[in-house]
Amino acid sequence: MVFVSAAAMWVLTRVLIGSVGDPLTLRLGVDGTPGTTGSSGTVWRVPFVATMLALMTIGTGLLVARRDLFAARFVLGSGVLVQALIWVAAITLLR
Repeated sequence: MVFVSAAAMWVLTRVLIGSVGDPLTLRLGVDGTPGTTGSSGTVWRVPFVATMLALMTIGTGLLVARRDLFAARFVLGSGVLVQALIWVAAITLLR
């Protein structure tokens, strides 16, 4: 499921990258002014991080499954939760 989510994020980013303005506001300051900005190419970091976290989650789950099946399922479940949080970041940046 985490690989499907990461692949879908690559596709969504590819489809919606044209609607992203330049410069892209990455972080707002306390007073609401842009604190950190980046180019529209910065959006590609989000699916990259999602893919790397999916690989780490699957790898850790496979390594832990030899000793404890519950721990492996827990790791995979936490990977799904992290993917959900990354989707929030992707949708926020791409809207």
